[in-house]
Amino acid sequence: MLDTALIDALSHALKPRPAVVRPSNEIGESLVDFQKRTEAQLVDAEAAVTAWINHGEIVKAEASASFQRAIDNGLSPDSMVAILDAIIAQIEDACRDNGADFDSLEQSFRRQIKTARRLKLPDAGVIERIADRAMAIQQRELEERGDMVLFLKAWRSEFSTGGRGGPSFDDPDALDRYLREAASA
Repeated sequence: MLDTALIDALSHALKPRPAVVRPSNEIGESLVDFQKRTEAQLVDAEAAVTAWINHGEIVKAEASASFQRAIDNGLSPDSMVAILDAIIAQIEDACRDNGADFDSLEQSFRRQIKTARRLKLPDAGVIERIADRAMAIQQRELEERGDMVLFLKAWRSEFSTGGRGGPSFDDPDALDRYLREAASA
């Protein structure tokens, strides 16, 4: 029987991402005020993503313990693979949706920068710095979701009885050597 750690892992991976607000000047807002307001939003978003990533590490550790308990308690490997497949599919769907949002946000920033440069506005550099920072925040979030998928896939492989064959590696250097030898052959 699985405990709540697996539910926590799914909940963590599907949690709405920290908001990165699309920057826009409010009517009559100075460039300095816009920059201060947006910088404050980015600081909050960075802190939220960092806290979310740190929580994800705790969730992974708890899920690993839960998986081990499931093994020890005799949960059928096929049942565990089915559960993990369903969870992985949901997270991958969320990743695709978030990736589309990421692309949309990036396009919006690039249009704003292009327009500001074309009009020779002094805020083009400010918008570009804000865009780069916001995109870095979004990238960290997407990478964490991807890491959760890889974590769950690694556990799924532990339960899978229909392995693909070939060697398995606990040592990253041994894996690297094996892949290099296979690529050179």
